[in-house]
Amino acid sequence: MERVTWPDDHHVVVLAGGGGVNTSAAEGNPVEVMDLSFAVQLGALRMLLERGDELERDVVPVDAAVDEVTARAALAAWGSRVAPPSPRAEQPVDREPDVRTHRFGDPS
Repeated sequence: MERVTWPDDHHVVVLAGGGGVNTSAAEGNPVEVMDLSFAVQLGALRMLLERGDELERDVVPVDAAVDEVTARAALAAWGSRVAPPSPRAEQPVDREPDVRTHRFGDPS
């Protein structure tokens, strides 16, 4: 922790040298991972707006096409070559999603 004080006696406390506390002082995700996470969330929102009436009121997996579009945009932004779309992106997911976290062990 570092206290920064202005001449008028206002101050702020800076943690972790001003870096993102979740990545520099804990086990948080770097900004690149957060960018991808927010992009997938936006894709899921678009999916909900387009197909909301036909979706079950349950935990619903994000369409593979959303992941595909997000991954391609990220690769292009990072300067990578993007391969042609895979046939998998056109097919709906036919399995139940595993929504449990595996970071802290078995949730059961």
